[in-house]
Amino acid sequence: MNISRQLDSFIIHLDSFNYSHSMNSIVMSR
Repeated sequence: MNISRQLDSFIIHLDSFNYSHSMNSIVMSR
């Protein structure tokens, strides 16, 4: 079963989304 692999990819996707969101927040605040 590839549940752990899917979970890893999901977490990576979530991390990248959070990263881009935080970067946008930093840019907007300036």
